[in-house]
Amino acid sequence: MNMDKHMERKRAFYDLLQFKIHLGVQLILVLCFFALGYFIYVTQLNFLMDEIRSQGTQQVGMVAESSAVPMQRGSYYFLEELAAKVEYSPLVAYCQILDAQGNPLLQKEVRDGQTRSDIAAAYSSDDVMIMEKDIVAGDTILGKVKLGMFINKAREEVKYSTIRLVAAFAVVLGVITVFLYVFLNRQLILPVINLSMLTQTLSKGEFVTTTLDRRRDELGVLAQGFNDMSRNLRDAYRTLERKVEARTEDLNSAYNELQAIFDNSLIGIAVLSGDYRIIRANTRFASIFGHQTGEMSNLTLGDLCASAQDADAVIEKFSGQMSEQGIVQAEFPFRKKSGAAFWSQVSAKTVDPADLSKGIILILEDISDRRKASQMLRQHAEDLRVAKDEADKATRSKSEFLARMSHEIRTPMNAILGMAEMLQESDLTEEQAEYVKTFSSAGELLLGIINDILDFSKIEVGQIKLESIPFSLRDLVDDVSKLFAYRAEEKDLKLVRFVSSDLAQRYIGDPTRIRQIIINLLGNAIKFTSQGGVTLDVKPSTMEDGSSCCLFSVKDTGIGIPQSKLVSIFESFAQADSSTTREFGGTGLGLAISKKLVELMGGRIWVESEINEGTTFFFALPLTEDTAVKAAEEGFLQDVVRRVLPEDTRLLIVEDNPADPASISSLVRDWNPIFTTRKTPGQAVDALLDRRGKNFHAVIIDSVVDGETSLEIAHLLIGQGMDLPHLVLVVESEGEIAQVLPGISELTSLSYVVKADRDAHLLERVQEAVKAVQQSLEAEAQKQIKKVLLVDDVEANRRVVELFLKKMNVSLVHAENGKEAVEKFTEEPFDLVLMDMEMPVMDGLEATRRIRMWEQEKREYKTPIIALTAHAFQEHRQKTIDAGCTEFLAKPIKKQDLIDVVNQFSGKHAPLTEISATAQPISLEPSSLSDVDSPVRIDPELEELRPLFLRTVYDFQSQIADAITGNDFQTLQRCGHSLKGLGSTYAVDEISQTGKVIESAAKGRQTAVIVEAAKHLAIFMTTGQTPKIQTEENAELSSIDEVAPLYSPTGRFVVHAAPDMSELIPFLLDAMQKDLVSMRKALADKDFATLHRSGHSHKGFGASYGFDYISFLGSHIQVAADRQNVEELGKLLNILEDYLKRVDIIYDGDTEDGGEETAARLEHPEGDSPAVEPEETEQSFTVAVDKELYELIPLFLETMQKNISEMREALISKQYEIVCRHGHSQRGLGSTYGFDYLGSLGSKIESAGVQKDSNAISALLDEMDEYLNKVHIVQKEG
Repeated sequence: MNMDKHMERKRAFYDLLQFKIHLGVQLILVLCFFALGYFIYVTQLNFLMDEIRSQGTQQVGMVAESSAVPMQRGSYYFLEELAAKVEYSPLVAYCQILDAQGNPLLQKEVRDGQTRSDIAAAYSSDDVMIMEKDIVAGDTILGKVKLGMFINKAREEVKYSTIRLVAAFAVVLGVITVFLYVFLNRQLILPVINLSMLTQTLSKGEFVTTTLDRRRDELGVLAQGFNDMSRNLRDAYRTLERKVEARTEDLNSAYNELQAIFDNSLIGIAVLSGDYRIIRANTRFASIFGHQTGEMSNLTLGDLCASAQDADAVIEKFSGQMSEQGIVQAEFPFRKKSGAAFWSQVSAKTVDPADLSKGIILILEDISDRRKASQMLRQHAEDLRVAKDEADKATRSKSEFLARMSHEIRTPMNAILGMAEMLQESDLTEEQAEYVKTFSSAGELLLGIINDILDFSKIEVGQIKLESIPFSLRDLVDDVSKLFAYRAEEKDLKLVRFVSSDLAQRYIGDPTRIRQIIINLLGNAIKFTSQGGVTLDVKPSTMEDGSSCCLFSVKDTGIGIPQSKLVSIFESFAQADSSTTREFGGTGLGLAISKKLVELMGGRIWVESEINEGTTFFFALPLTEDTAVKAAEEGFLQDVVRRVLPEDTRLLIVEDNPADPASISSLVRDWNPIFTTRKTPGQAVDALLDRRGKNFHAVIIDSVVDGETSLEIAHLLIGQGMDLPHLVLVVESEGEIAQVLPGISELTSLSYVVKADRDAHLLERVQEAVKAVQQSLEAEAQKQIKKVLLVDDVEANRRVVELFLKKMNVSLVHAENGKEAVEKFTEEPFDLVLMDMEMPVMDGLEATRRIRMWEQEKREYKTPIIALTAHAFQEHRQKTIDAGCTEFLAKPIKKQDLIDVVNQFSGKHAPLTEISATAQPISLEPSSLSDVDSPVRIDPELEELRPLFLRTVYDFQSQIADAITGNDFQTLQRCGHSLKGLGSTYAVDEISQTGKVIESAAKGRQTAVIVEAAKHLAIFMTTGQTPKIQTEENAELSSIDEVAPLYSPTGRFVVHAAPDMSELIPFLLDAMQKDLVSMRKALADKDFATLHRSGHSHKGFGASYGFDYISFLGSHIQVAADRQNVEELGKLLNILEDYLKRVDIIYDGDTEDGGEETAARLEHPEGDSPAVEPEETEQSFTVAVDKELYELIPLFLETMQKNISEMREALISKQYEIVCRHGHSQRGLGSTYGFDYLGSLGSKIESAGVQKDSNAISALLDEMDEYLNKVHIVQKEG
C-alpha cells in the first residue's frame, strides 16, 4: 500500500516535470518569436530609412542646383514651379527654399490655405525626415533648400510586413514543438522515470539492472553507470557482511578480556549511574568495603562514605567537577561494612562529559598505609628541617663570630705588624732584629691561620661566590711559581713548572680561587720536602663524563703520606700525623679548603703518595676556553698601533710643505699626536715664544726649511735664550752633525735622524723625547706635597700609616670618624682619602656615600678614596666599591702596598660620569620613532630633507653613546662639531647648542658635561622639548646690563674675518641693518613671532661668520620674544644698533704668514685631511664615506640634484636669495658627509649669489652637475 502511494507520488512528480519542461519550451519559443519579430522590424525599418534618405539627398541636391540661377535673377515663380514638381512625389511632404538669412522665399498657399512654412511646422520629427542643401553660386551661398521626406508611412509598411513574417514562423515552430514534445516524452522522460523506479528498488537491497545501457546516447551511459553501481554495491555489501562478522567476533573477545581485567584488577573499579548508584563493581572494589560483589548493586556512593557529612562533601565535589571538567581526582574517607574507616584515593571520569546519565567510571584505591607513612615522613622531614635550621643558624653565628673576631684581631695586628715592619727598617742590634723577626713572623702566621679559618667558614655556610672572568692560565701559573721561587731556593729545592702548549691562551673561570688552590698545594709541597724538588704541571685532560678539562698536578719528593691517611687527608683540621703539626706547623684547613673550592668549580681533587718517596696532588677543573681572546688580542694590537704615543703628545713640526704626502706631517699623523706645523724658522720661533716652549714635547725640524738647514735652525732657536723642548733634527748625513753635536747637546736636549732613515727611526726618537718629558714631570710630581685625609678611629693605626708615609711628600690630615671626615673633606681639597670602614658616630661606607653626593653637586671630579678595613671577605670589598671607594686595602696593611696605592691614586681625579641616584636613567641611544612621528621640526624650506636630517642625527647619537663608553674624546669632539653645524643649517637651535656644548666639553675631557648634553639630546629627539644645558656660555642672564658689550679703549669693536669673506660681510651687515628696522617695527606691532625668527637668524649669522656677540644677542632676543618682554627687547635692539655702528671688520692674512695649528687627532681622526688646509679643495671623483653615513649617501646625492634644479629655476627668475640659501646649506652638508669639494662649491655658489653674478652661478652649477655625475662613493675601512 505504501509502495503504491510512493509510486503515485513519483508519477505525479514526473508529470509535473513533463509540464515544467513543456512550459519552459513554450516560454523559450515565445521569447524567440518576440526577438525575431523585433529583429525583422528593425532591419526592414533601417533599410527603408536608408532608401528614403538616399532619395531625399538626390532630390534636395537637384533642387539646390536648379535654384541657383533663378535666385540670382529673382525669379521666384520658377522656384515655385520647381518646388511643386518635387512635391508631386508621394515621399515628399514639402519643399522649402530659404534665402541666405534663413527666411522662406516661397509664401504661396499650396494646400488648404497653408503655406509651405505652415506645413513644415505641422510635421514632427517622427513624421518626416528633413534633408537640407545649400544653394551655392561660385563661392557665395545664396540660400538653402529644405526638403521633408515622409517616414511614418514606411514605419506602417514595415510593421505589417513583420507581423506576417512572425505569424508564418509561429506556425512552423508550433509544428516543431509538437514533434519535440512527443520525441522528448518518449526518448527522455519515460527512461528517466524507469531509472528512478529502479533506484528505489536498489535502495531496498535488491541489486537490479536495466537494459537501457544498450542505448548509444547519454541515457545509455547513465544506465551503464547505474548497472555498474548496482554490481559494485552488491559486492561491497557481501564484503561488509564478512567484515562485520569478523569484527563482532573480535569485539566479543575484547569484551571477555576487559571483563576479566575488570573482575581481577587489584584496584577497585565500579560503574556508577548519573545519580551515583553503583551499576556494577569488580571483586576488588567489593572486597575493599568488605562486601560481596552481588551486594554492591544495591548501594550508592553516599552509602560507602564514612559519614553523612563526608557523603555530602563527596557528592558536592563530584557534582561540581564532573560538570566542569568531566573528571575528579581526590582523597576521601570511606567506611567498610564492618564499620572501620579508611582513606582512599578516588579517580572518576564520565563516560560522556556532556551527559552524566550515561554513567561514571570510578577507580578507588585504599591508601591508609601510604598516608600513615607519608605523615611519618613529613614529620621526619620537619624534624630534619628544624635541625638544619638550627645547624645553619649555629654555622652562621660561628661565621659571624669568626668574621667579627677576624676584624677585632686584624685591627691590633695592623698596628703590631706595621710597627714590626718599621722596627725592621730602624737600627737594631742583631738580637733585637731577631726578636722583631720572630714576632713579625708569628704575626704573619697568625694572619694566615685567620684567613684559612675565614675561608673554611665561608665555604661551610655557602657564602663563597665564584667569579667567571677571562684570565691567562699561563700567566697565573708563572705568577704563583714566582711567589715560591725564593722559598724553594732557601731550602735548596728545584722548583719546576710546566704548562702544556696544547692549552688555550685564556680561559673563563675564577683565577683568584685557582691561585689559592695552587698556593696551598705548592706551599705544602715545599714545606714537607727537604731535598729534591717540586714540580707544578698543567695539561689538558678529560673528566669522567668525557668533557674537556685542565689537569693540575703538584709533585714533590718529600716525606710522603701513609696509605691509611690518604682517605682523611682532605678532612677539616686533618694532618697525616699529629707530629706533623708540631714539626711543620699548619692548621690542617688548607687541603679541606682546596677540596671544597675544586668541587664548587665542578672539578675533583685526589692524591697519590708513597712514604719517603713523595706525594702528587691532582685536581681537574672543567674550565671554558675564552673564544673572544683572539678578537680581543687583535683589538689590543690595533690599539697599540694607534697609541704609539701617549695621549696629548704635542709636537711642533718645521718643514716647507706639510701638505706633501711624503712630508713629516703626513708621517706623524699616523702616530695620533696633536701637532702644529710652521713653514719658516721665524714662524717656529714665534710659536715657541707664544707657548713659551712648555706645551710642546718635541720640535721636529726637516733637513732644509726655507733655504736653511736643520742645524742652522737649531742654532737660531737656541739663540733665542728660551727653554726649548727636545729637538729632533733631520739631517742629510751623519757627517753633517757629528762634529757639532757635542757642543749643541750641552746647550739643549737634542737628537737626530738621517733623512734616508727618517721613516724608520723618527718615531723612536720622538718616543725617547716624550718619555724623557714624562719622567721629568713624574719627578716633579713626586716632589709636590700630596694632601691626604686619613680617617681611622684607632690612634695606633693612624700612627702606623703616618710612619709608613713619613718619607713621602705627604701631608696627613687626621679624622677619627666618618662625620668628622665629611666635614673636613668639604672644607678643603684633598689628593687622596684613606678611609677606615668600621668607626663610631658614622662608619666609612656612609661617609664615602656622602662625600660622593657632595662631589656630584659641588665638583666635576672624584677624589680617590681608599678603603682600609679589617674585613677580608669579598662581599665587604664589594660594599666599599658600591659605596664609591676607588680601591680596597685589607688590614694589616703592608708598607709597600700603601705606598704603591698612594703613588698610584693621589691627585688622580676621575671625572664624574655617574648619574644621580635620584634621577631616572635616560638612554643615550637614538629614538625608535619614525620620520613621520618624530616631534623635531626643522626649517620649513628644508622640509624635504627632514628624513636625511633625522637619520644623520640618530647616527651621531649612536656614535656619541659608543664614544662615551670608550672615553673617545676625539670622536666626541668631531660629533659635537658636526651637530653644531647641522643644527645651524637646519635651524634647530637645540641640536646646534648641544653640539657646541659637546665639542667644548670634549676638548676639556669633561665627561659629566658630555653625558648631560647627550641626555638632553636624547630627550629632545624623543619629545621635541628639552631644558637648556646650563654652562657658562648659555646661563640665563640675571640682568639686562650684563648683555651689553665691554667697550674697548677706542670705543670701537673689532671682528676678525677671513679674506674670502670681504665681499660677503658688507652685504650681510647691510641686511642686519634692514633686519633691525623690521624688528623695531615688529616690536611696535608686538609681533613677537617675527622677533623670535629674526633673533634666530641673528644667532645663526653670528655663529657662522664669526660675530659671536651678535649670536649672543640673537639668543637673548629669541628668549625675550618668547617671554613677550617688550622692555627687554627694546634694550637689546638698542645694544644691537650701537654695536653695528661701532664694529670694525679686519680681514686677516692667509695661512702662508702665520700657519695653522693642526690637531690631527681631534679634527681629522681619519687621517685623510692635510695638516695645513689648502686654499682650494682638490676635486676628487672618489669619496670615502664613514660606514655610519654610507647608507644615507643616496638620499644626500638625490637632494643635491634637486637643489641644482631649484637653483637653476631661481637663476632664471633672479631669485638670488634661494641660490644663497642652497649654497650655504650645501657648504654645511658637504662637510658633514665628507664631500669637501661639494662644500667648497657651496661656498662659491653662496658668494656668487650675494654678488648676483648669474654667469658665475651658472658655471658653478654646471661644475657641480658634472661632479655629481662622475663621483664614485666608497666605504671607509674600519
